[in-house]
Amino acid sequence: MMLKDLIPVLDFFSLGTNDLVQYTLAVDRTNAAVSKYYDECHPSVLRMIATTVRQVHQAGKSVSVCGEMAARPELVPFFIGLGCTRLSMTLTQIPAIKKRILKTDRAKAEVFAASVLRRRSAKAVHQSFIQEEEAFQNRKVADPSTTL
Repeated sequence: MMLKDLIPVLDFFSLGTNDLVQYTLAVDRTNAAVSKYYDECHPSVLRMIATTVRQVHQAGKSVSVCGEMAARPELVPFFIGLGCTRLSMTLTQIPAIKKRILKTDRAKAEVFAASVLRRRSAKAVHQSFIQEEEAFQNRKVADPSTTL
């Protein structure tokens, strides 16, 4: 990755997840012959996102996450846990994402993100997101001071 070379010359970063997944996994999501291998929750994709966010933040710069992943409510705790404060999505997704943010405790999200990054398979990652989703369904709105 060229991230360390780019950080000094850029003011901010926008992480486009659609292309990131496609190029990381070498899978064209629009090609019916291989699209079944396109998996946003593959550990290599999530680790690349985490590495990018960490390095950009360490340099004191901001990073925005855009693309399909930013609009998936079940991924919000992961992004909050990484320290992401900017998610870009279509207007229709905002209410669901806002609801998820308001019910997400930052400290718990950090623990969750760390646990997801330790998973070694996409199947294990998906299981983590399923368990988090089940816990979310029973959660009340978090204290606003502990969310984004």
